[in-house]
Amino acid sequence: MKIKLKISKRAFWDTNIESIDFENQSDYVICRVFERGKWDDVINVINYYGIRKTKNTLMNTEHLSVNAMYLASAIFKTDIKEFRCYTQKQFSPLGGKF
Repeated sequence: MKIKLKISKRAFWDTNIESIDFENQSDYVICRVFERGKWDDVINVINYYGIRKTKNTLMNTEHLSVNAMYLASAIFKTDIKEFRCYTQKQFSPLGGKF
């Protein structure tokens, strides 16, 4: 029997956390926690899904914030240029400035 994933509501402030299927929506959960979760949430996600699953999900996702990418890069000791979302990133003509 798998342990229950313990995460704060911070990462899922706009979602009913009880409605999330943590097994079938693992990619969503992992990315969302790295984007908006607390440090304890990140650690709990890694412990729950495992290093390999968590790293592979983050490395292969199409959309991830720069902060989440750098966090994952530091945790998994991986060059940020190896992330799929880094290599596919599209820059705005204004360089993100308005």
